[in-house]
Amino acid sequence: MFKRNDWLFGLVAILVGAVALFGIQDLADVRSMDPAGPTALPRILAWGMIGIGAVHVAASLLLRLKDNEDSGKKFSLSAFRPVALIVICGCIFIAALPYLGYPLSMPLLIASVMLVVGERSVARIVKTAVLTTAVLFAIFYWGLNVSLPLGFFEELL
Repeated sequence: MFKRNDWLFGLVAILVGAVALFGIQDLADVRSMDPAGPTALPRILAWGMIGIGAVHVAASLLLRLKDNEDSGKKFSLSAFRPVALIVICGCIFIAALPYLGYPLSMPLLIASVMLVVGERSVARIVKTAVLTTAVLFAIFYWGLNVSLPLGFFEELL
């Protein structure tokens, strides 16, 4: 059921859950007709993500330790290097978002994550980054009317 590399998914799920918990703190002050408050469902989902991530990390690390015992290898922290690089890319993305805007920040994030996971075809990286950004922008900006940060593009519109 679990694979050796599921720890990457687990860490990302934990990170997303933690960011969601941090992001909904301001919603606690909003009045709501829901007796549980406006943060109840997001809080449940965030803790669920953290729980799912913890299960994946634990199962993957146990599987990896079992495999290493069978082969005689020792566990190394260098296995966490891609996760650390992806987290750094995400932090840079968040910091650049207000200035560069979604249309420029998102392709850079996608391209950098693709480089971290080993993709080396420049054409494939550019196509994926641009098309994914365009599709997500269209869905959220026009389809769902979500106000995405446009950075310096706001002055042009």
